[in-house]
Amino acid sequence: MSFLLGPITGGLVAGAVYYSFSQTFEHRTKVLQTHQFPRLHNLSIELEHPTTPAPPPASARIVYSPFREMVKEKWNEEIANAVNAAGDFSIPWRDLWDRANKALNSS
Repeated sequence: MSFLLGPITGGLVAGAVYYSFSQTFEHRTKVLQTHQFPRLHNLSIELEHPTTPAPPPASARIVYSPFREMVKEKWNEEIANAVNAAGDFSIPWRDLWDRANKALNSS
C-alpha cells in the first residue's frame, strides 16, 4: 500500500500547485482588466493624437559640412590606394626557396 502513497501524494501536491497558479493568474488578469484598461485606452489615444509636438526628423538635423566630406573622400581614397598597393605586392616564394636551398647545399 505504501507504493501507492507516494504517487498519490505527488499528484495531490502537483494539483494544488497548479490550482494555486491558475487562481493567481486569473485574479491578476481580472485586476488588470478592471483597473488598467482605462489607462491603456488613454495611452493608446495619446499615441494616436500626441499633445506634445514631435522633434524634427533625423534627416533634417544633419548638417552638411563640405570640409568634412572632403576629408572623408580623401581618407577613403588613401585607404583604397593602400589596399590596391597591398594587393599588387607579391613575394617570389619559389625564387626565395630555390636561393635558400642553393645556399644551404653549397655550404
